[in-house]
Amino acid sequence: MTKRVCGSCTLCCRLLPVAEIRKKANTRCSHQFSGGCRVYHKANFPLSCGFWSCRWLTGDASGVRRPDRTHYVIDIMLDTVVLTHNETGERFEEKALQVWIDPEHRDAWKDPALLAYIDGKRMPALLRYSSWEADGLFPPSRSSNGRWNHVTSIVKK
Repeated sequence: MTKRVCGSCTLCCRLLPVAEIRKKANTRCSHQFSGGCRVYHKANFPLSCGFWSCRWLTGDASGVRRPDRTHYVIDIMLDTVVLTHNETGERFEEKALQVWIDPEHRDAWKDPALLAYIDGKRMPALLRYSSWEADGLFPPSRSSNGRWNHVTSIVKK
């Protein structure tokens, strides 16, 4: 397999928050330029950026196109969601994929390749539009009704 490279894609530099430099989600990073990052591999480079990579770049999401073409970035870091059983009221935690969606393209998650990837992982996904706004998406492989279940406006502040 050919090694994937970011090329001109810098979508993660805009969509994801970076705590070390107090960069908020959906804010262009001050180190970003059209060719990438001005401080990548330098002493003042944020450590979390150095360890982070999108799933497209790692090759894990082989069926999806490059993030700048799909308007979403699949995070390599999982998050945890708390679910409540409708009948018993029992609460339990479950790992979930994080997909950072460009808020200017809120329906980007409907990409058939992304849906196939999420269903294949058999995990719920958080569709993140910012650090505090996300929708939940439960694939047919994890749903009792065998359909996609989209839960809107999960707010996490």
